[in-house]
Amino acid sequence: MKKVLLFVVFVASVLPMAFAQDPVAGIRQRYAAVKAHIEDMMQEDGWPPSYYEANVVENLPGTGPHKENIKMFYDVDEAKAAEVEEGEDFDVDLHVHPPVWLHFVMVSYNFAARNFYEEYLLDKNGKPEFIYGLIPYDDDDMDREFRFYFDDGKLIRCVVKRRATGTEEPFAEEYSGTKLLETYEDYYNGYVSKLPHFLRLFEAVDKVTYY
Repeated sequence: MKKVLLFVVFVASVLPMAFAQDPVAGIRQRYAAVKAHIEDMMQEDGWPPSYYEANVVENLPGTGPHKENIKMFYDVDEAKAAEVEEGEDFDVDLHVHPPVWLHFVMVSYNFAARNFYEEYLLDKNGKPEFIYGLIPYDDDDMDREFRFYFDDGKLIRCVVKRRATGTEEPFAEEYSGTKLLETYEDYYNGYVSKLPHFLRLFEAVDKVTYY
């Protein structure tokens, strides 16, 4: 029993150092934790849900009905919340709804029959840590998954997987590396360019909610 306890303590002490040496491993761990929390939150008997959601429904020329759903999950800014608690002028609104920051975004939308899906994991400063994107049947009749990993907002790894459109086969790796190949630049730039829009949308919703 003593050896088991010592092993647990050793693993607990080594894992943070391992993640510090391998940022991608740390990002994957944080991503898994966020997804697990969201999954629990969405259960009927799970953790009470807390997130912002925006829906867009419109008819686009050439592609017809378009639906877009954006879910924005947030965390409490503990430092700012503590300032609110200790402040001399007690603000009821801030006490009921403490300062929060955008942590995770889930986006689904369509153009004609093509259904897209994206995820964005952000840090407290609004910088990306991880971006996932699913592109259905691209120009070469391939579905593709994109995974971009960041360290302090800078790209450190790109992973691309693909499978033939219309199949249910597992995605196979097409590319994995620390450099962004020219082939994937447009996809990457498209995802990154959306981040400021999500941050502005989150801030706008956060300012006009009712309590």
